[in-house]
Amino acid sequence: MFGFSLLHPGVWLMRHLRLSAKMLLLGSLLVLGWLALGVGMALGASSSGLWAIAATALAVLLYALLALHVSLAADLHLLAKAMQEAIAGNLCVQVAVKGRDELAGLAGLFDKLVLTL
Repeated sequence: MFGFSLLHPGVWLMRHLRLSAKMLLLGSLLVLGWLALGVGMALGASSSGLWAIAATALAVLLYALLALHVSLAADLHLLAKAMQEAIAGNLCVQVAVKGRDELAGLAGLFDKLVLTL
């Protein structure tokens, strides 16, 4: 769908985590980054290792947020496109959402709904 890119592993991860796990991961990265940043500021410039930890945690957080956005946007686009086709009368449409998260479950339910109709 979007080919291989640097975001591919992150998108794969976001598609295979449930919403609660996604929020826990993002929250943990945020807390780790801010905690390391706060400790680094309290100890002064001599603790460059903490600055590196903070920068790394915040960079990983931004990566995870971008991967979450890409996975949600792509999957919601596919689901909306399939819904438009079903509204237009195509009752053979299927949603090609991959993953194990709530959105993949919703796409599976949509496929069953169209099949039932």
